[in-house]
Amino acid sequence: MDRPPVQQGTVCGSWDMKDRLGTGGFGNVCLYQNRDTGELIAIKSCRLELSSKNKDRWCQEIQIMKRRRVRGRGGDPTRRDATRPEDETRRDAGKVVHKIIDLGYAKDLDQGSLCTSFVGTLQYLAPELFENKPYTVTVDYWSFGTMIFECIAGFRPFLHNMQPFTWHEKIKKKDPKHIYAYEEMSGEIRFSQHLPQPNNLCSIMVEQLETWLQLVLNWDPQQRGGGLDNPSGRPQCFVLMDHILNLKIVHILNMTSAKILSFLLQPDESLHSLQSSIERETGIATCNQELLLEMGVSLDPRKPASQCVIEGVRGWDSYMVYLFDKSKTAYEGPFQPRHLSECVNYIGKS
Repeated sequence: MDRPPVQQGTVCGSWDMKDRLGTGGFGNVCLYQNRDTGELIAIKSCRLELSSKNKDRWCQEIQIMKRRRVRGRGGDPTRRDATRPEDETRRDAGKVVHKIIDLGYAKDLDQGSLCTSFVGTLQYLAPELFENKPYTVTVDYWSFGTMIFECIAGFRPFLHNMQPFTWHEKIKKKDPKHIYAYEEMSGEIRFSQHLPQPNNLCSIMVEQLETWLQLVLNWDPQQRGGGLDNPSGRPQCFVLMDHILNLKIVHILNMTSAKILSFLLQPDESLHSLQSSIERETGIATCNQELLLEMGVSLDPRKPASQCVIEGVRGWDSYMVYLFDKSKTAYEGPFQPRHLSECVNYIGKS
């Protein structure tokens, strides 16, 4: 029997309920604020009279979350029910932190554990779950890769307009490096090792993430994730993701052409070195380059190029530096139109 709906303004000690963030199969998630400190927390509360089995599942979720808070990466739980964009949260409190939530169907598995139960959101499930085969932690690699692809492209990687049981048969023999499959207007299935265009990633990130997606979207669960890295002993997909997250990338908006150029900053790289790279790409001599941060402050030639990226304040891939050519007093095009996908062009011609 359903309990009465949570009413906004509910008080629990010094905590006031401010908003309902979401509702799932078993519970509500509400935003509470501490009256004294202003701290915000999300509270998940059960909204149903649970069966004995679901009570055990609820308690298991609480225990897994408690253990995750203490031990970090060791013994990560396998979610099995598939990681979706809805199950990932972002917190920005001086530093961007991403967390996976909703562990209601999670189970503790190590790298060699096998499991056979079938749970999950169908569109994000690994192939072996549909084939009723025993599975390991690599089912989460597939689900996570599918979610990352969707965050980049806006849709899932393999024939996203088809039901899972339909597209599995069409995709199961794909090349291990294929990360994207789509259907042509003629009905022919096309495969690609590359991310679809357009997307909002710079070329540096595209190359890195395509390599990572090839590891986690491998159809073979034994090969998925790339195996263990030597000497760290961690799955290669984790090692590569750490590398990607530690990249320092600066985007230069060339005000004379309205083009954005992206550069990978090396440790302790000087500003002069960055300017030399800019000169090679734009033809603007270093002596004529005026580089301004978003707040209008000029870059300091005495400081390293990393001054373009302020750590811990915002995402590592979201900074823009504005390039002006001091030898020019007027700015004109050419402004080039953005490349459109074949599907958009096809619709435009119809």
